[in-house]
Amino acid sequence: MALADPAADIAESALAAVVGEFTTRGVAVPALQYVTVGELVPDGELLVVSVQRMHGVQATGGFPSEAVEPLRCLQWRAVQLSVAIQRCAPEPKVVRGQVEAPSNTDQTTAARRALDDAEIVRLGLVRAYRAGDFGEGDVFAFEDWLPYPVAGGLIGGRLNVRIGLTG
Repeated sequence: MALADPAADIAESALAAVVGEFTTRGVAVPALQYVTVGELVPDGELLVVSVQRMHGVQATGGFPSEAVEPLRCLQWRAVQLSVAIQRCAPEPKVVRGQVEAPSNTDQTTAARRALDDAEIVRLGLVRAYRAGDFGEGDVFAFEDWLPYPVAGGLIGGRLNVRIGLTG
């Protein structure tokens, strides 16, 4: 018997929804795709859904948040997911023995792709929520998109979203 409650299923559904949205739009998806918990360790091009936190609520509370009086909350009510996507960033080139930084156009194109990725992730999650793929939860709220600094040859970011576990 699995004890992971709906959080694991929701994370897997989120990953499938995002991969589906990229595929529907004809945009290549990084080959490395998985569900995990906690902070992401950058490791090449990837698409990862991470369970960041789970929340309980007060018996009289509405929007899932941290329970102030945990004894009144007998179950997890919401999960905070982070959907991260990273791609290779433009690299310096050696031209006639000289190292040249990526062009302004290459840098701007990479930034635009990272922002397009963020929008595709958002649209995939919205489509899944509207289709009922996240179960009976009554909450679906985007928190923020956090870009990763361009470092180690990677560019990208993560979208944080809170999804209710119960109705």
